[in-house]
Amino acid sequence: MLREVDLKRFVEELAIPEDTKLEAMRQRILAEPDGPGRHQQLLSAALGIVALTGPAYAMPAFAYDALRHPFLKKSPLRLSRPAAEASLRLSARLPGSYGAAIHSEAREIAVARFGETIGLD
Repeated sequence: MLREVDLKRFVEELAIPEDTKLEAMRQRILAEPDGPGRHQQLLSAALGIVALTGPAYAMPAFAYDALRHPFLKKSPLRLSRPAAEASLRLSARLPGSYGAAIHSEAREIAVARFGETIGLD
């Protein structure tokens, strides 16, 4: 079972490619103050987002952090700015020359879609 702080980070790092309502719900939940029931609220959000988005799209940061599996779908880099930013945060952390190559390609795709400021916020 994830600690609440880790579960919040998990929800923050989920990539939601095209569902603006789901992204808005995530932002509302993340903005809620800590308190009773917070862990369950975050867990419900995490499970719902992953179920509706799909693990390969939603969980690239978790796949890397927990499993050391650097798998990054390219389509979220084009589909929404928040998903592109989540993908770029992960790709920037990948080590070695393969990490640099993945990040370079990811940045190129995101910049072509969202402009030079993507990932600098």
